[in-house]
Amino acid sequence: MSAFAKRFRNLMQVGPWPVSLILTGTSEGREFINHDPTLTRRLRPVEILAMTPEADGPTLRNAMTKLLKGSGLTDEGLFRLAEFMPLMMHAAAYRFGLAVEITIEALSEALEMGDARVTLDHFAEAHYVRTNSDDELNPFLSEHWRGIDTSRAMDRSYEVTNEAKKPRKRK
Repeated sequence: MSAFAKRFRNLMQVGPWPVSLILTGTSEGREFINHDPTLTRRLRPVEILAMTPEADGPTLRNAMTKLLKGSGLTDEGLFRLAEFMPLMMHAAAYRFGLAVEITIEALSEALEMGDARVTLDHFAEAHYVRTNSDDELNPFLSEHWRGIDTSRAMDRSYEVTNEAKKPRKRK
């Protein structure tokens, strides 16, 4: 890690045009910067706050609708349901990028299955692909989705131990 940090430091000070970096990353990236005092002085980490349904629901719905339109599928009103955006945000640990990833995976699932519309079942399968979690811990399958800790979806160090399971279906 030290060699990598040294390269970043050199990039920002060598030559007539030192470079300013804009990096995006997860919490591991912030830990990397904080690991090196020189990088800590030269870079200013800015954390993007978690989404909220009130502030970010329309933006997420718009992005999902554009992806849906590009896929050639329909949602038959799923994205406009009052509870869908809060459910989607919770499933994505309130992270916009993860919500987009889950949406793309759900659309891919629908296309692979030859379906004309994307459903909650496709989102459930997309969430499973991302987290490998049991059905009880899948927000798209559980009636009590608000009580599920979805932060594991962001945990890259989580050890996968479950065997492959059959496709998810909402009960």
